[in-house]
Amino acid sequence: MLAILLVFLAGCKPVVGSGQTNVSQQSLILSTAIPFGQTLTAKHAGLSAIWLYLEPIEMGQGTVHLQVYKNPANSAALREALIQYETVTSPGWYRFPFEPIPSSNLSDFFVSVSLEENGVLGLGYAQGNTYQDGSAYQSGKPLPDAQLAFQLEYSPTFLAWGIVLQSIEWLRILLVGILLFIVP
Repeated sequence: MLAILLVFLAGCKPVVGSGQTNVSQQSLILSTAIPFGQTLTAKHAGLSAIWLYLEPIEMGQGTVHLQVYKNPANSAALREALIQYETVTSPGWYRFPFEPIPSSNLSDFFVSVSLEENGVLGLGYAQGNTYQDGSAYQSGKPLPDAQLAFQLEYSPTFLAWGIVLQSIEWLRILLVGILLFIVP
């Protein structure tokens, strides 16, 4: 049964899950001189893309560079994704895909977004109380009351496998409970 479920889910499209989807009226200004970041918690296994709310402010060229780190102090990126600046033609959600992180279940990450070459983009954001599992960063320092607008996307295969492993762990705990409290 499990094998059939995994084969079925392998052909499914990715699952967009949790994040901070509120966008305020104003945008944070992303330029080559001002990088932004966000700490976040992945709720499932198989984190495979991050969606950011972007809006073009000033025409430019180059790439928007997203990097995923284990924490803000890490120097080595776990994953990277690029989109061309020219694809950001209107305000909206833009996908930054990368190789899935199989063990992302309930893990904390730091995401850095920067603009390479020239131009200016707006980054969607909301007040600090809209997302409880992280904080927005500007130039490496936490912003006092802001959260970037983002959505997390998961690979269906890794997500399903993570759910199976979590279910096995819960069954193990249930069996231990039965042995401790019901059998004696």
